[in-house]
Order: sequence, then structure tokens, then C-alpha cells
Amino acid sequence: MESSFFFAQWQNLTLRQESPLPEIHIALVGKYTRLQDSYLSVSKAIQHAALYCKRKARLHYIQADLLEETARDIDPVKFHDSWQTMCSSQALIVPGGFGQRGTEGMITAINWARTHDMPFLGVCLGMQLAAVEFARNKLGLADANSSELQPESSNHIIIEMPEFNPVTKGGTMRLGKRRTIFTNKEDSVLWKLYGKPDVIDERHRHRYEINPEYVTKLESEGMQFVGCDIDTHQRMEIMELKGHYYFVGCQYHPEYLTRPLKPSPPYLGLILAATHKLSSYFAQGNRTHSPSNSLQSSDFISWPLEF
Repeated sequence: MESSFFFAQWQNLTLRQESPLPEIHIALVGKYTRLQDSYLSVSKAIQHAALYCKRKARLHYIQADLLEETARDIDPVKFHDSWQTMCSSQALIVPGGFGQRGTEGMITAINWARTHDMPFLGVCLGMQLAAVEFARNKLGLADANSSELQPESSNHIIIEMPEFNPVTKGGTMRLGKRRTIFTNKEDSVLWKLYGKPDVIDERHRHRYEINPEYVTKLESEGMQFVGCDIDTHQRMEIMELKGHYYFVGCQYHPEYLTRPLKPSPPYLGLILAATHKLSSYFAQGNRTHSPSNSLQSSDFISWPLEF
């Protein structure tokens, strides 16, 4: 009985994969878009979430530095094409990365998403730059930046981890599965998407983090940090923007644990928000009403999600 139900789940997934489903357009603004395999796990996470929502994901890779003002003079055609692609998409994701190149383009894209109610997911560097953008434009800290990107800034919203040695970088990253505790459950979209747990385990890969000294200031303007590390409670793991339909950041990499039958909750939330299905998904209790839904009878795939 259990094996037949499992087979039915995969059969259901295959039917959706081969069906002419409506497309959903997602803009990915990143540093390594010339080699799209750099974002293969992100692409798979988007595909898994889109299939769950009965959509075919169309991911648009946008080179971040083409969104910067300097690109307007260097290559105005690519500049305007990149902005048109991003603004016409239904959601934005800014994934992880290292180094300064393209980060101002990412910040500009994040500002667009925040001020135009575009569903947004920032992962690792994407979450950090969302905090930088917010500090610049809501807190009025014009030189807000990361100590990685602008060491001379007087407002480092992002700092290196205390145990990180900036000289000897080998083997100093915070890697692997780590536990996050939810600290602001009732107002958290991700808490609901994960199934309302007390803690979650997700994989990490970073050297920098939100500066704890700025957390209270950021939260005073509506940027909520609803999850932190379980050990020190000083590392901010999950960010959500109050008053925005879906504006979420994760210090961890949720795409590393996505599965075809269990799409990653932050990515699922992005697709749900982009298709205006987030409220109905919660109303259904994060699952469909029947395990035998046909392609037409429900907004979502039939299996319940358990994380």
C-alpha cells in the first residue's frame, strides 16, 4: 500500500512535468550568470516549487552589473533589456556569491522589488544585500555596506563572523547543516511554510553575517528577523519584511535540501506569492484537500509536505 502511494506521487509529478502548464517568469539577478550551472541547485529548487504549484518555471538569468548605472553608458541596449526582463518578471531571487562585482546592481534590483511589491527571495549574499539596501534607504545610512565589499564604510551592516580569519580563508567558512530557531512565529511567513516548527535544520555556506549591532535599528523600520541560530541567538538566519506580501531572506541555502516531492519552503513561498496562491495555500493547511486530486481539481499537487 505504501509503495503504491509512493509510486502514485511520482506518477503525479511526471504528469505535471509533461503537461502544458502556465509559465511563471522568475528573474535571477546574480554574479555568475554566464555559467548557469553555477545556480543549478537554485534552478532545481525553483522547478520543484513551480511544479508543486502547477506552473512551468521560466528562469531569466540577469547579469547583476548590467543593472548598474555605469552599464547605461557602456552598453545601453543590454542595460535596458536587463531592466525590462527583471521588471516584467513575476518574482525576483538574488542568490549567494562572493566579492564586490555586481553587488550594486543586486542592491538596485532588491530596491525595485521592495518598493514595487515584487515577491523576493534573498539567499545568503542576497539576504545580506537586502539588509544593506534597507539600511541605506529606510535608515538613511548612505554608506551602509558589507565589510567584505567596502571595508572603509562607517556603517557595516554585514560583518565577518567572529571566528573568521580574513587573512587565512581556507577552511574557515560556516558550512553544513545548522539549526535555526524561530523567534517571531506568529508574524512569520516562513514559519508557516515550514509547517510551524520550533526549529529547522538547513545547510550553510558563508563567512559573513548581519551585524547584531544594527538588528534593533533595522527592526524598528519593519525588517523583522524571525529566525536566529540556536547556539548564540546572535546570528540572524531568516529575514522578512513587514507589510510586504513576500519579501524574505535566508542566511542559509534552502536550495541544497530541495526535493522533487518536497520543494524547499522559501522557494515554494516565492512561487506561491508570484502566483497569488500564498493565502489559499495557508487556508488549506499547507496541503491539498485530497490525495487523489486530478490536474484540474486543485491549485497544488496532491501530496502533503512534511519537513
